[in-house]
Amino acid sequence: ALEVSGTVPLSVARLALTRSGFRGDGALAVSGRVGGSFSAPDYALTVRPQGLSFTELSSGFTLRDIAGALEVTRDRIVVSSISAAIAAGGTVKASGSVGLSQGMPADLTVTVENGRYSDGRIVSADLGAALKITGPLAGGGVLSGSVNIQDANIAIPQSLPGGLSPLAVRHVNAPKPVREQVAELQQD
Repeated sequence: ALEVSGTVPLSVARLALTRSGFRGDGALAVSGRVGGSFSAPDYALTVRPQGLSFTELSSGFTLRDIAGALEVTRDRIVVSSISAAIAAGGTVKASGSVGLSQGMPADLTVTVENGRYSDGRIVSADLGAALKITGPLAGGGVLSGSVNIQDANIAIPQSLPGGLSPLAVRHVNAPKPVREQVAELQQD
């Protein structure tokens, strides 16, 4: 077996991350052993984040100060207490495992404590969550648990950008004042 130890900068995955709608900074420290043959590799690696952060580009949602470890073997990835600070406030933690066999069977737990989300324009929310992801991630997995939204604010803009089409709203069983208002607006 070959012992491996080194650091992989996230910049090597910049193009793939950008195409997926993410930006990442930092690096991954990798250590462990690789053995076996090309047709039947055997490995046991530990991957630890170093100065790692991820941003979802369309919303600006950012996770920073990512800590913990991933234990990677030929048949599974074990998530060992991964935690991160949510840039807008709060923390997210994950643990469990994902199988690397057919369907990628998962048994993951994700918690959000004092989480804050804001898209900077329309939506902001304070929330907590306790989620469980089980079953095959490649199809048929189950997401269960709870999300508690302590506070949410949704700002309705005065006008929408020119590239957005207005929403067609149809009132079902609308009360009389709403029907009258709709009739008035259609005359304009």
